[in-house]
Amino acid sequence: MRYLILLRHGKAEAFSPEGDFARKLTDRGRRDSLWAGQHIRKHLVEPALTISSDAARALETARIVSAELRGAVALVTENRIYNATVNDLLAVINEADDAVTTLIIVGHNPGLEELVWALAPSVPPDFHLSTAAFATLETDSPWQDLVPGSATFRGSMCP
Repeated sequence: MRYLILLRHGKAEAFSPEGDFARKLTDRGRRDSLWAGQHIRKHLVEPALTISSDAARALETARIVSAELRGAVALVTENRIYNATVNDLLAVINEADDAVTTLIIVGHNPGLEELVWALAPSVPPDFHLSTAAFATLETDSPWQDLVPGSATFRGSMCP
């Protein structure tokens, strides 16, 4: 069994002089990211890998979550996650090592939310991925075989 945790970045500042990509987390975003890390730690199935967007707010979220997981998770960045479509996100996931049983993707809406809808036909109709919220999906498929409809929605949590 494999677990896919799709985590939206924490609340970010509304504006950065350097542009959208450089927007950093607010105090609330840091607190909520810590909350997410604590909750993911309780449900983590190892070995795990976190793949994060390299946008400032997502990477900051991933680092806070990784610190909560106390070294149980490797963290890598992937520039394809920023402004990603469902197909972009699936391509990233399909490249993950099959030895990884829990994969955490830290990214952005609308891509992450759309990916949940695409992968898991059992998503509740009112599902929404707010900032620092995460959805957990389960699959029997190897990562390279993950396709729309091949996962089961196991729940979501938001701060």
